[in-house]
Amino acid sequence: MYVYGIFVLQMRVLLILLSLVTFQLSLKAQTVDNTSSSEGNKLFYRSELYGGVFMHTNGYGVNFRKSDRLTGYTKRIFAVDLLNLKHAKEFKSYNPYVEDNRGFVYGKLNSTFFLRPSIGYQKIWFTKDAKKGVQISYIIFGGPTAAFLKPIYLEVADFNGNSRFGVSKTEKFNPEKHTYDNIFGKAPFLKGIEETKVWPGLSAKFALNFDYATDDLLYRAFETGVSVDAFIQELPIMAFETNRRVFFTLFINLHFGKKII
Repeated sequence: MYVYGIFVLQMRVLLILLSLVTFQLSLKAQTVDNTSSSEGNKLFYRSELYGGVFMHTNGYGVNFRKSDRLTGYTKRIFAVDLLNLKHAKEFKSYNPYVEDNRGFVYGKLNSTFFLRPSIGYQKIWFTKDAKKGVQISYIIFGGPTAAFLKPIYLEVADFNGNSRFGVSKTEKFNPEKHTYDNIFGKAPFLKGIEETKVWPGLSAKFALNFDYATDDLLYRAFETGVSVDAFIQELPIMAFETNRRVFFTLFINLHFGKKII
């Protein structure tokens, strides 16, 4: 399992390096002088408000950001990310002996979500030299992470009933008690939400940002990068698999918003 984890990490690092190489090659096609006279006709905005949706290697999420211009080529960003996180060994199953059942992930202990408030600094490498150009920059984020773990509840067979699969009851998943044969399906998501536990941690993120908006007052951008979330203890997501306390993920992000003069 350790070797597998190292292999996955190496592959992710390789993907990042390849993206950086591709990025460097794309720079050769751009003008070296970034102080084009066309910049003088553009609006100078003080801040940006925008949000977006993103996918990462272990799930998906949404975020919101506010950036403030510090200099002509640097910005300070306040950001909040909300995302779910799935274990690599999660696979949906169905009980073939039960009609109209809801799928469930056997062995899953908790549904996991991350809340990341963070502060970041953005450095603009290449500004837009034309109306339909692309501004290229990089962003570094850092801050705390709160992991919310909500226990999984299942609809299971009630053996005190008249039929093994005729009636059901709702119980928190117990790996020592529940098997494929006596699980009907997953209970409603909100069941057990009052038992949610919060695990504190830290996060960091590096991203390449491509602003392609053609209107100076609009913000449209594509972003890709890598993030890491670290906790003191392993997060108990799965019962029969190795759980981790450090999570590396690759992500792609689409942003929409406005710029404020």
